[in-house]
Amino acid sequence: MGQRHHGLHHRATQVGGQRSIIVVVDRFSKYATFIAAPTDCTAEETARLFLKHVVKYWGLPKFIISDRDPHFTGKFWTELFKLMGSELHFSTSFHPQTDGQTRGQQPLTPHTLTIGYTGRSPAAFKFAKGWHEQADIARSYLDKAAKKMKKWADKKRRHTEYKVGDMVLVKLLPQQFKSLRPVHKGLVRRYEGPFPILGKVGKVSYKVELPPRLKIHPVFHASYLKPYHGDKDDPSRGLSKRAPTAV
Repeated sequence: MGQRHHGLHHRATQVGGQRSIIVVVDRFSKYATFIAAPTDCTAEETARLFLKHVVKYWGLPKFIISDRDPHFTGKFWTELFKLMGSELHFSTSFHPQTDGQTRGQQPLTPHTLTIGYTGRSPAAFKFAKGWHEQADIARSYLDKAAKKMKKWADKKRRHTEYKVGDMVLVKLLPQQFKSLRPVHKGLVRRYEGPFPILGKVGKVSYKVELPPRLKIHPVFHASYLKPYHGDKDDPSRGLSKRAPTAV
């Protein structure tokens, strides 16, 4: 399951006063869930929203791929399990007590008492078997397509290693750039910067020191960064220069 945080355009319609969206995508079916959230949503608040809008309907995923740093993800998992341990109680459903009182009850299967029907029929097993077979076929095709995409991507992918203090240019997505100023997509610069590297996050992501005007998450994948080579004779050459916003 993949999870990303997106900010809304400053002129976009707010959802219940929220200005950010958490996008959760099932990697197998590609089904997406969109959750309205505050711009400065913490890991604890993200866990509560995830439990309410995802776990409540689909259950707990085996793993989550997030665009946030490991510290945020760790706090998210801690809070999620804390919430599940205090609010969701599954143990009693799977450990029914057996004592003398059950002898006087009308004979019923456990399924009748817990879920309201007598259990799976042969038709249900046949349906489930067919569904699993179709799911396995779909999964094999998805795996084959993913391997093929990775093969071609690896031929072109050459991530540069950066050290703390290195100056880089950052490639902003159109929605990130529009959150700064209303500019036509044809006038959006490919890269902003230069900005210094603050540290490495994970294997291929870096935290960048952004100016206060860029109210976006400061961790970027290496593919969105490129080295900045300044002019020693003219240090100001190549820096971002824009006309002031008309009043």
